[in-house]
Amino acid sequence: MNHPRNQDGFALIEVIVSAAVLALIALAVLSGIDGATASTARERARAVAASLAEQDQERLRGYRFEELSRLNEESTKSVGDVTYTVKSEAGWVSDAGQVVDETCGAAGAKQSEYLRIVSTVTSKLVGTRIPAVKIESLVSPPVSGSLVVKLEGGVPSRVPVGITVTAIAKTTGRTYAVQTNSLGCAVFRTIETGDYTIRLNTPGWVDKKPQQLSEKSATVNSALMSVVTMPYDRAIKMRVSVKTLRPGAAFPSSNTYDSKIKTISDSAADVDTRPYSLTAPGSTFDIQGAFPFGSAYSFFTGPCGLQSPVKAGNPNYFSTTNTAATILGDPDSVQKPQLATVYQPALNARIRASSTSGNPTQSTFDATNFVVHAVLQTGSDTCADFPPVQLQPTTWPSAWGANPLNDANKNRNWLVQSGGGFDPGLPFGTYRICIKDTANPKKYWSTAGTPNSNPANPHYDNTKPAKVTAGSVQGTVELPPVNTPTNTWTTTPSGGCPA
Repeated sequence: MNHPRNQDGFALIEVIVSAAVLALIALAVLSGIDGATASTARERARAVAASLAEQDQERLRGYRFEELSRLNEESTKSVGDVTYTVKSEAGWVSDAGQVVDETCGAAGAKQSEYLRIVSTVTSKLVGTRIPAVKIESLVSPPVSGSLVVKLEGGVPSRVPVGITVTAIAKTTGRTYAVQTNSLGCAVFRTIETGDYTIRLNTPGWVDKKPQQLSEKSATVNSALMSVVTMPYDRAIKMRVSVKTLRPGAAFPSSNTYDSKIKTISDSAADVDTRPYSLTAPGSTFDIQGAFPFGSAYSFFTGPCGLQSPVKAGNPNYFSTTNTAATILGDPDSVQKPQLATVYQPALNARIRASSTSGNPTQSTFDATNFVVHAVLQTGSDTCADFPPVQLQPTTWPSAWGANPLNDANKNRNWLVQSGGGFDPGLPFGTYRICIKDTANPKKYWSTAGTPNSNPANPHYDNTKPAKVTAGSVQGTVELPPVNTPTNTWTTTPSGGCPA
């Protein structure tokens, strides 16, 4: 027998269970609807992004190859209420797919590089919740050639980065400009074949000449890579002071005085001797815009290479005897300008007799009418830029300290450069000393380069201070030598002596 109360309770449980089942079914249906909606949104966004990427690739196909090689763009597109970002890029790749942006190339290598054109599309959804859409294609270059210009600093560690290099086609006049990469190379890809002028012109930079404007010729061949090298580095400033040694003093010595000289030179190992001149004789040379060689600037007085102390017989002069005369050019040096001091040896000579002094055994010092020249002896070399130097007899100044000689006439007729001030300095070298007695009739005498004659009459060797050891003294030379007969004076000059 069934009780109504029991039947009522059973009906309540059924209702509860049925409601729960319906709720689960509804939740599943709603989740499915939501998932389907989200999936549809992602697919729609992906489809729109893909379409935009394809449109960008199609747009880029209308670009010239040269324009594509510089491609780096970004734009936005709105579709519905969604904003998409489209980025267009181009990069060089090799046959193996390797990126070749930072290269210096290889001379004669086949041009086997391509442009990879990439279109990337992103939005708030694309690129965050789903991957960005990227489409890329390869574009082969037209029939042309490539050129690499490699710049080299004074030392390998200084790489010229970011320097603009210009290539100008000689036939068409077309100009290409590229900046050097992290390796110091400017890479001109797929340019027309033919002859080019390569030009550098960056303020504050110089080549070895040294010049800011530097040019070089190059040839670009079809489907090949040409490589040219050019030196270019930041210019340096130098200040060179010139001192004259006290006559009779040897290196090293603190007995020095400001010189009066017009020309100094340097003999950096990288290039030939270079002279630097003043408009008027002075003791300080300011040199600007010089190239910072890997080897040191080695300074000496005079315009010719044969006047270098090294050529004069002291191969270790710049490395040991006088290191102050060298500068290792460094654009990063804290000291600006970089400093050097040149010491030139002094004439330790004086005039002791005239053409009418007979045959004295003692000094007579009656040279009031004398004109004296020092003529550089060049041997098989030449030094046309160094004419005979006019000298004058003068009195030894007390400002130069004690006189090297100790006799009654020790202050008389010292030979110094003609001009203002007491400066007996002359560049390193061997000199013929020419004396002209201007009294009527004129008479001439000169050293003959005969050290073994009687009396000995050698040329004057102005290299001794660089050769002797510290503390030693070169003796004072008196000209003409003692016991020189008057018949050795002639009526015409000889041996290159001025008339």
